[in-house]
Amino acid sequence: MVERTFGSINDLLCQHVAGHTGSSVLRRGRETMAEAQWTIPQLQDFLDEWIVCWQNRPHEGLRHPVLPKTVLTPNEMWAALITVCGYVPVPLTGADWLELLPVRWQPITERGIRIDYRAYDHEVLDACRGKRSDINGQGRQMGGPPQPA
Repeated sequence: MVERTFGSINDLLCQHVAGHTGSSVLRRGRETMAEAQWTIPQLQDFLDEWIVCWQNRPHEGLRHPVLPKTVLTPNEMWAALITVCGYVPVPLTGADWLELLPVRWQPITERGIRIDYRAYDHEVLDACRGKRSDINGQGRQMGGPPQPA
C-alpha cells in the first residue's frame, strides 16, 4: 500500500512540480539551478493541497458496498463505510497497538529468531527456547521442529 501511494504521488503530483524531471537526481538536466526551486515547507504545502484533491478523486478500486458499479473517492468510501459500520471514537492503548501487529509463528532456536535473513536474539527469549507453545493448535516446539506426542 505504501509503495502504491508513493507511486501515485510520483505519477499525479511530482510531475507537475516545477523543476521535476524524474525520479533520479542524475537526470535533472543542465539548467536546474535556473529553474524554480522549492523549500521543504513549500513542497509540504503542495503535498497537503494535493492530498485534499486526491481524496476527492474517484478510484476504480473503491466501490460502494451496496452499489458495486459506483466508483467512489476515498472520502466517499469513508462516508459509505461509516454509515454501514458506524464509528465509535476510542483512543487506542499500547496494548491495542500491539494487538494490531501481524502475528507470525516463529521457532526460537539457540541463535534466537530468524526473520528475512536477519537474526534477533536476547536473553528474554531464554525462557521459551526448547518449549512447546501453550497456544492451542500450535503443537510445535518453540525451539525446534514438531515433537512426536
